[in-house]
Amino acid sequence: GPMFDHPVADAPMQTRIACAILARMGPGATEEVPAIAGLLSSNDLWVAEGGARALSDIGKAAKAAVPALAAELERNSPRVAVQCARALANIGGPEADAAAPELVKTFAADKRPLSTHAAIALATLSPESAKDAIPLAIATLARTRTTTTDPICTAAETILFLAGPDAIP
Repeated sequence: GPMFDHPVADAPMQTRIACAILARMGPGATEEVPAIAGLLSSNDLWVAEGGARALSDIGKAAKAAVPALAAELERNSPRVAVQCARALANIGGPEADAAAPELVKTFAADKRPLSTHAAIALATLSPESAKDAIPLAIATLARTRTTTTDPICTAAETILFLAGPDAIP
């Protein structure tokens, strides 16, 4: 049966332990995804971060959490937001396409390391969904030296590569 009877449990420590167990289960924890997604908005940042990490480890099977993960990108805690962006990257592909507008906004805000993780997540989406990130990817590469190994540049290059030459203005 479900490990959580309520989306936000009263005991944060128990909730964090449950998240760690669910994360180890990976895709086997699919039925818990809605409950874990409910943890993302917790005022206890350890609980919210634990929920995001669990969803990240569940991967594609956590696609039901995409709207909740996208909503938390604008959260006050950069640590939680980074974990949400990482989870969206691990879900990736068409399953995470619905998060594209929030990911583009986060990439554009240029707050590191969150903007880097947003760019990496955008590089995992369907090229059509990531098309609004193309101007940002071009600008990112234009302001950094070509010799850089900065992950945001790698993500920007991937966005442009996947978009194809016809998509680049």
